[in-house]
Amino acid sequence: ILVAIILRAYHQDLGFSLYPGIKFTACSESCQGDQAVYRISFALTLFFAFHAFLIGFAPFGFGRELHTSYFGVKVILFIGMVIGVFYIAPERMDEFADASRVISLLFLVFQTVAIIDYAYTLHFWMIDKNDPTWDIANLAMCGLMYAGSITIVGLLFHWFADGPSCGVEKFVLSMTIIVPFIFSVLSITEICPHGALFPSAAITGYVVYIAYTAMLSSPKTECNIFLERGETTNNWELVVGIFIAAASVTFTTWNVGASSSKLFGIRDSEEDEKRKALTANQDDNKKDLDNAVDLGNDDDEEEEVEVSEEAAAKMW
Repeated sequence: ILVAIILRAYHQDLGFSLYPGIKFTACSESCQGDQAVYRISFALTLFFAFHAFLIGFAPFGFGRELHTSYFGVKVILFIGMVIGVFYIAPERMDEFADASRVISLLFLVFQTVAIIDYAYTLHFWMIDKNDPTWDIANLAMCGLMYAGSITIVGLLFHWFADGPSCGVEKFVLSMTIIVPFIFSVLSITEICPHGALFPSAAITGYVVYIAYTAMLSSPKTECNIFLERGETTNNWELVVGIFIAAASVTFTTWNVGASSSKLFGIRDSEEDEKRKALTANQDDNKKDLDNAVDLGNDDDEEEEVEVSEEAAAKMW
């Protein structure tokens, strides 16, 4: 990601020279700016797709070893892919960018699910403290997220929906407030028994951020105050986007890694441990059953002695 950001701002030819007049150039203006970002992204896509293919179709032992080792080979392979994609025609990269814009909708869904999962985890972590202080902190964070979302939406109306021809922008921003508000109210009612206010507040903030990035791409000068100022990008928007994506992917992969048996099966050592634990439980159950039988036999013998003593007393 950092390399892509640097290359995006790098507006010179890519290549190297051996002697004066002898220069090897990968590409000139066609690989600068956004084209450089497309190529780094395409290299990452190829690398991880190839990696996933090998892990998915390789035998379990080799797939697990491939996933956890051979890092030097992976680095060399990725560097080779990065160098190779800079020789692809710009038209092909434009097609890749168009396809990525459509497929990115799936990533937005994935990122939303990851934020919901993280918000629920944090919510229950505070609830399980059984401390009023954490309950107050929970409500305070919810209040801050809702107050910040409402404030930002108000600014978005001023920045992107202040003109008479900004009907689409006004509709999108209105839905950005109305829909999360409805779901937030439902989350604290009996209609949604598993709902919680904290995840609803987190998703509301994320939806507002997505609305901002969408409004920022509007080509209408009347409906985009940043175009009038000559500003097309903001550094803080890029930083926030990278942080949200990195946090959601990290949290999701951490949870998946904690239950890696779902992806790679149970390891041999884990199977041995489970087999030993099962054998130990069976031995314990057998000992308990033997002890219960022994106690039952002792009780029967005591009852027989008592009966014989009573019979003897009657005879006398």
